[in-house]
Amino acid sequence: MTDNILQQQIEYYRARANEYDEWFYRKGRYDRSPEINKRWFNEIAVIKDTLYQ
Repeated sequence: MTDNILQQQIEYYRARANEYDEWFYRKGRYDRSPEINKRWFNEIAVIKDTLYQ
């Protein structure tokens, strides 16, 4: 039963992967404006720099 639930979750997230990418990269309906998107990507850069030090 646990394997079945896990498989369902995997399928669900694979089906929605493009939507998560659109959200992260601020594409389509998630595009908030050049200024807000720039602030988003600057914040992401700070996080990446912190994690990869």
